[in-house]
Amino acid sequence: SAKTNTVAVGSWGSGWNDGGIPAAAWIGYISNMRVVKGTAVYTSNFTPSTTPLTAVSGTVLLTCQNAAFSDNSSVNNALTPVSGATVTGNNPFQAGYYSNYFEGSGDWITTPNVSAFDLSSASVNFTIEAWVYNSNNPTFNGIIGARQNQQAQGWCLYIHTNNTLYM
Repeated sequence: SAKTNTVAVGSWGSGWNDGGIPAAAWIGYISNMRVVKGTAVYTSNFTPSTTPLTAVSGTVLLTCQNAAFSDNSSVNNALTPVSGATVTGNNPFQAGYYSNYFEGSGDWITTPNVSAFDLSSASVNFTIEAWVYNSNNPTFNGIIGARQNQQAQGWCLYIHTNNTLYM
């Protein structure tokens, strides 16, 4: 049966924390966060988008691109900003587009606990993409995750101190 996962944008999972603050909190900006389940959107060399991302078939989350905390996918997840997550005009495009800023001390965005975010099956193709700007480099800097505990159950996308991207 499919597992249900709460996703945290700006952390590597809302279930693993240190004193109530998710471990590996993001410090910086995230724009155009898209999670596509069931499709590997890019299967060869590609050029990153120069325009805001749109929902494609299988998109289960499309956020960090409006003047409000919202999900532009057909799933339309209810997003909950936690603590000091803010909307800002800093983005990779031009005026009129947005990103979310996370200052790393307990702010992130959560989604409902739904099976759409279960990416644990080895047979599930998926794509996670976003524009990110890291303004600090702690040991682990979580971009997005559904990691439920310290035993690494779930999944996450993060940058390590050596500036390497990990999944």
